[in-house]
Amino acid sequence: YSSEDVYIERQELVTEVSAVYTEWTMFQLSETNALIGRTLQPFDHREDAEPVALIGFNLWQSFFDGAESVVGSSVSINDVLTRIVGIMPEGYLFPDTAQLWLPISDSILQPLNNDLILVRAFGKLDEAYTRKDANDEINRLMLRTRELYPAETRADFYDSEILRRINQVDSGHVTTFQMRNMGGVPGLIALGAINLLSLLVFLLACINVGALLLSRVNERLRDVSIRVALGAPRRRLLLQTMSESMAISVLGGIIAVLLAGIGLELLNFFISSLVEQAQFWFVFAIDSSTLLAVVVFVVCTPLITSALPCWRIINGDFNAAMSDGTRGAQGLRSSKFSKLLVIVAITLVTLLLYVGSVVGAGAYRFKQALSVTDGEDQILSSLQLSSTRYSDEEQIGFYRSLLNSLEQSPDVSTPLLTVLRGRVNVDALTYGTSAQSVVSTEVLGSLAAYGHQLLEGRPINAGDVVTGAQVAVISSSLANRLWPDRSAIGQELRISEDTQVDTPSLQIVGVVSDSNLTEIMSRQLFLNSITEAIYTPLKPSDMDEVIIQVAHRGDEDRTASELHRAIQNLDSTLIYDVGAWESRITAGNRAINSLIGVIIGCGLFSFLVAIAGIYGLTKNFIDLQVQEIGTRRALGAADTKLQRTFVFEGGKQALIGFVAALIITSPITFFLFIGTELTVVDTNGALVIAAVACILLGTVLSAIVHPIREILKLEPIEALRHQ
Repeated sequence: YSSEDVYIERQELVTEVSAVYTEWTMFQLSETNALIGRTLQPFDHREDAEPVALIGFNLWQSFFDGAESVVGSSVSINDVLTRIVGIMPEGYLFPDTAQLWLPISDSILQPLNNDLILVRAFGKLDEAYTRKDANDEINRLMLRTRELYPAETRADFYDSEILRRINQVDSGHVTTFQMRNMGGVPGLIALGAINLLSLLVFLLACINVGALLLSRVNERLRDVSIRVALGAPRRRLLLQTMSESMAISVLGGIIAVLLAGIGLELLNFFISSLVEQAQFWFVFAIDSSTLLAVVVFVVCTPLITSALPCWRIINGDFNAAMSDGTRGAQGLRSSKFSKLLVIVAITLVTLLLYVGSVVGAGAYRFKQALSVTDGEDQILSSLQLSSTRYSDEEQIGFYRSLLNSLEQSPDVSTPLLTVLRGRVNVDALTYGTSAQSVVSTEVLGSLAAYGHQLLEGRPINAGDVVTGAQVAVISSSLANRLWPDRSAIGQELRISEDTQVDTPSLQIVGVVSDSNLTEIMSRQLFLNSITEAIYTPLKPSDMDEVIIQVAHRGDEDRTASELHRAIQNLDSTLIYDVGAWESRITAGNRAINSLIGVIIGCGLFSFLVAIAGIYGLTKNFIDLQVQEIGTRRALGAADTKLQRTFVFEGGKQALIGFVAALIITSPITFFLFIGTELTVVDTNGALVIAAVACILLGTVLSAIVHPIREILKLEPIEALRHQ
């Protein structure tokens, strides 16, 4: 199958729809029949067959008003009269976001030559075979196909290096539908990071909830011991001790499920507001596994925090429990378990805040790239010409005609057609110098649209595009780097590529000033600004999208209409969009603001949970030292010295937690900032991380100082009698 956005027209109404060209067997594989009418059949793929289509439920309701009579009627799809033969059930969007299904051409299913046509394939794995067997079969098929259709080896046969590599592939592999939907390994890494953060929050919550409930139970263990000594029924004591913890756990679980359900609905609404049609599997909801996890957590929490300690007292030495916390039973270096929990909690919250700060800083940098005022008068569009319909010469002719039409419009200023190639390395052939991370762009039109001014030489013209001249225009910062002591005009350079194909040398014909807009666009792609740029003539390609950029002369809507008219006059069947730079910035800012809000919300939640747990653990530890403090004061120890001693212990715990988090995050830091050229966290970001660490340390120390002050208000004799 292959996916494409198409235009569907009915009674002078036109809408853009996500369509899939597919085999008739797709509906058998997905085990779904049409709600009304039929699905695709084998004869629909024949070249002489009538054009037919299936429509989705949402499209049926919104565009066709839910009329059943639409089945059997004809509509225009990309200017092709097509008969609708069926309506799919509600919620059926397979394989992604489809609302229209069309039969794929038989010439693609049964190719007669080696034309480069990209399609996706899926199928069900036979139960008798493994995925390795499927991989082996795919490799055999690919090798046999390569023998039948040898790859073209001439470098000049391909428009780009990516085409050459694709057309020489002779092996393949299968993957699961879920893996494909997650985007392969990068998607798994992102999903793993999300699950890791969720696990950290969950562990932090477990530690804090357990510590708080243990603290409550410990306060009642001496009372339980006395009741055991007086002969109270052990089962009744166990149930009484568990009842409060069980009630808290059950009530908390119910509230959590309700809040989670509301939060997931808000998340789905947020996603739907960002994209017109989310993929059918991209829906968040509480499922049976989630509810099972809640039940297990709710049941295990009171068992571990209440039942086990109480059972140990009931069936153990209750005299030891009664003396716990008295003189000689506890010391300053005791309660190692409580100290360990505090260290682990500090480590976890530091990890969470570290990752949150990094992601938040990156999102803020990206927002800064979107929030600039440069380009606010720009109108953007994008289109892609297929080599099956347009030859190389016809593509160049189309782009030249479009540029001429835009230049003649009184509402359009500085039209420019570009293909952004991304980040490249360049080598100066004359003196052997080089530059890395240079923004490479193919252009046709005026570089004034990027805010450039011609400083030397000439710009790239239409003749360079037609003849495919090996020339380039570079920014002044790149010229100064490569040729600092002479003019760059007439010099030669080569774009470095990781390939065995030698790239041709380019002659410098012009030097332009550095542009703020170039910095902005590079920052959106790479987060860090890049001013060094190289511009080469636009080349025809079936794999790349051409960006059309024009400036309006005051009337934004009229300029957008002119751009729309110019494209329609050349080819009314093309799929493209026209929008203002400012509107795209607004949409990007909305998404980034939401992301930053989520990060801040999750960070505050984790921080508050951590503080509550750390405070509870520390207070419980201090409460066990009341008689120890009373004894030291009775022997003449100064209050300030006692405070310093406990503060030192707390600071040591915090320091150990910070160091542990630093060791864990050091590989992440190296990978993100030192091992790459990515600069997400700048000085301000480092200050934020340092401020968060100071706040956490201050909170830990305050959680120690406050309980000790309360104890020091007691007279030594009162502390010695403390039970």
